[in-house]
Amino acid sequence: MRFIKTTIIVLVLTAFAFASLQLARFAAADIYACAGKRQFAAGDYQRAEILLAKGIDYAGSNADYHYAYARALYFQAKQAVNTGTALKLLLRTKELHKRATELNPLEGNHWLGLAQTQWWLGRFNGREQDGKKAASSFLQALATDPNNGKFLYALVNYYLSTGRHEQSLSHVKQLARVYPGAYPHLKEHPHFSDEVLIHFTQGLETVVGDMLVGRPALDLLASMAAERRNWSKAVAYTEQMIQKSSGPIPSGLYVRLGEYYLNMNDYGQARNAFSQGLKLSDDREGLLRGLISSFQRAGALDLYIELCQEIGESDAIVQSALPFVLGKACYYNNDLERATQHFQRSLARKETPEAHRYLAEIALKRKDWDTAELESQRATTLEPENAHHHYLFARSLFAQEKYEAALKAIDQAIQYATPPRHYYFSCRGRVNWALERPNAAVEDWKAGYQLSPNSTYYPLRIAKAYKKLKDYTNAKRYFLAASSLKPDDEKLRLEFEEVRKLGRVNDDKSAGSSEQ
Repeated sequence: MRFIKTTIIVLVLTAFAFASLQLARFAAADIYACAGKRQFAAGDYQRAEILLAKGIDYAGSNADYHYAYARALYFQAKQAVNTGTALKLLLRTKELHKRATELNPLEGNHWLGLAQTQWWLGRFNGREQDGKKAASSFLQALATDPNNGKFLYALVNYYLSTGRHEQSLSHVKQLARVYPGAYPHLKEHPHFSDEVLIHFTQGLETVVGDMLVGRPALDLLASMAAERRNWSKAVAYTEQMIQKSSGPIPSGLYVRLGEYYLNMNDYGQARNAFSQGLKLSDDREGLLRGLISSFQRAGALDLYIELCQEIGESDAIVQSALPFVLGKACYYNNDLERATQHFQRSLARKETPEAHRYLAEIALKRKDWDTAELESQRATTLEPENAHHHYLFARSLFAQEKYEAALKAIDQAIQYATPPRHYYFSCRGRVNWALERPNAAVEDWKAGYQLSPNSTYYPLRIAKAYKKLKDYTNAKRYFLAASSLKPDDEKLRLEFEEVRKLGRVNDDKSAGSSEQ
């Protein structure tokens, strides 16, 4: 009896020791794995590999550890400087992913990792069979979760990239249903086509009646139609969104609808949509200011002015800002007289640098240099770090031949400009040329040319400057640069020929002087 009791105690203690040892091993494995994953997230893939390998030593049956270890190797392969190293790493990666799928075949990420590794291996000579197996692994990943957008996109990407266009199409439809957000990535794919677009659109259209995803689908359909400038479809989808809205309708929806109608030249419907959007907006003044560019592009600034006046009648904040807003609209509509009146009324209410800036712009257009100088100088005083105000000030001074003052003003404009503006350097080049500083002028025009390399203005300016300086070699070079941008310009060709002749004459004179 005593022997039996002793035996039982020994067995219990042994089992307890074994269980404790196993728990300790699992705990150690988890510590190493967690540390490895942190190193992976930090981008230290080699350190991650070492730690994850130790985790597997303690718990070799954990599929997630094999998957994490494989990813550490995969990313090292991406960083490898030669193909031999990458191949060795990928072969190890494949085996680890295979082991992960064996340990847990229901985890789609394990199959996806294996598929991506096989696909890459298939690009190496002699490893084509791996590439052929990739499709099966992609499909296995999708089988674990048929509505997983990541798995669907990976499969579509694989089919499109490997020329299996037809096989991708049914999956494209499903991708649109479950993961509409894939569209921006899909349309950037090198093998994206009209047929893929049609199937993605059809997929979206099948879910527009869905309570959960119907509205996002319509939103994307409207944006896609607008991308293709199919304004009538964009309108139809947006109106569906408005009709399906169960709660408060965002003002932005009506604004988008108004912009689509503007592009259709349906000004009556555009006005109704914008009016509705403005009524729902919490910031009518800000919205009106933001809309001016849309009306300008559509050539409908008269409609914009009417809309501003309509909203101003019922909104005190808009009414207060109306003189400036109307002044800007009239300015862009080239009604300079009314624009001036509105900006002056705006200044009577409140002095702002923007109103002075536009009055300076108007004065420059009218060649009223004194007014341009006064208004732009006032704008710089109120907003001293605004580059454009200094640029306007420089232009007004330059027009009055106040070159030294103009140089200081344009220096300020260049200093404060973010990003740099090529026309600021053009202006400083002209000021330096007027101050008889030709070398400085040329350097400014070269700086402008770097910022605007498709403009003929800069190479032509530089070429003419070098011609005047009798540097015919550089003059020829920049006339050629200008000609390459305008190959059919006969005048440029003749100027180049003239400089080439002058260069020859100059070379002959130099040669004659050296012989004497």
